[in-house]
Amino acid sequence: GLKCFLGTGTITAGCHPDDCRWAMMTMVAFTLICFVYVNLMVLLLKFGSANLMFLALTLIVPVANLAFALPIMPTPVTLHASDIVGLLVIMAGIISYRIGSTEDENDENGSSQEEEDACIERGGLAE
Repeated sequence: GLKCFLGTGTITAGCHPDDCRWAMMTMVAFTLICFVYVNLMVLLLKFGSANLMFLALTLIVPVANLAFALPIMPTPVTLHASDIVGLLVIMAGIISYRIGSTEDENDENGSSQEEEDACIERGGLAE
């Protein structure tokens, strides 16, 4: 564990010897990427909404599937037509959800804002 992290392989014989040259860089890169990911999720919650965060999280699986099909991966997977169709279906669902929720918010905000303005003019609290 620690020796490999510091770059010293402990298993030198056999069919699978350690190759710990890049262990520290790999672990540090993984930690930094996780740090950035978590902070982006916090910012998404702060400036967006929980719904927007879950919609973004919904995209992770199909986009990861596309990423694993890239030729730069050590063992790239074959991309099937069903993968693309699945991504398009998910994107269509997310877009329709966002359009529908935006229209609902406009309807709700318009009437509640008018009621709140009328209540403020009367000098009372909105119920």
